[in-house]
Amino acid sequence: MRLRVATFNIENLDIGPKYPPIEARIPTLQAQLHRLDADVICLQEVNGQKPPGAKARRLDALDLVLRGTKYEAFHRAHSTRENTGGAFDAHNLVTLSRFPFSEVRQVLHTYVPPIAYRFVSIPEPEPEIAIRWERPLLLTAFELPGRGIIHVVNLHLRAPLASPVPGAKLSAHAWRDTSSWAEGYYVAEMKRSGQALEARLLADAILDRDRQAAIIVCGDFNAEVNDTPLQILLAGPEDTGNADLAWRAMVPLGGHETNERQFTMVLAGRKIMLDHILASARLALACRSVTIDNDALLDAAEREDIGSLRPGSHHASVVAEFDLGAG
Repeated sequence: MRLRVATFNIENLDIGPKYPPIEARIPTLQAQLHRLDADVICLQEVNGQKPPGAKARRLDALDLVLRGTKYEAFHRAHSTRENTGGAFDAHNLVTLSRFPFSEVRQVLHTYVPPIAYRFVSIPEPEPEIAIRWERPLLLTAFELPGRGIIHVVNLHLRAPLASPVPGAKLSAHAWRDTSSWAEGYYVAEMKRSGQALEARLLADAILDRDRQAAIIVCGDFNAEVNDTPLQILLAGPEDTGNADLAWRAMVPLGGHETNERQFTMVLAGRKIMLDHILASARLALACRSVTIDNDALLDAAEREDIGSLRPGSHHASVVAEFDLGAG
């Protein structure tokens, strides 16, 4: 049986004057999704819309993109606000699956509590705050007859951009001093690494129940394979120093080494791999290919006005194909 799992940061998919016209984006995005030929797709940066009179945000922009494609009929899970049950205004995670879900769960500070912190770079001491991540993880699971349950974790880790520090900015893009910027960057790294730790502990909880569990973790990690968040998630025996823990490791399906063709974003001329698919050690053995759709990527650092924004995404999609045996 062939199983194709894809991840794609669809990048600020929305409707409205602040965004590229959805009508211009639909043909490009549909072509990209068609090329994936996926059984399961993990999407990031799907914004929610709230039409007049609606009680909760919906994913109307995504509905327009999926209309007429095979993915329109797929089972869907997405990030939800607990108070409304609807989508968030921005950066929802969405998992589409050809197979019905046996589990859907949002994970936010389930395994890692908010971090108690007090800012140190500002003149007047601030009271201690709780540092929380802005985005949850989205866990789904589905059962393949005769092959067991596949667990899929869709994530979008925080970008390595400095978090706000009280009173420390001169304007939206200018910091008052280097100390405040450095502390903001430090806080952002705590958030990004904290999300990665929560995903690692989630994977371990699944493996605690089933040593042979098939787990896929994919999405926009905002990190390359040798950066701290990936290392936390991988937990390879070369880092733990314990070969008996090798079965718990997550494996980057693109490999530990990068090459000139292995990138999902171009930033100021540099080709970087920020979007990944990881698999539990046993499932990784069944991976037969990994494809990155990066031929037409534009440089994300180039400034564009709203009229000329790219209709696709500055992120490339990644798809991994597994051979799960005959049948």
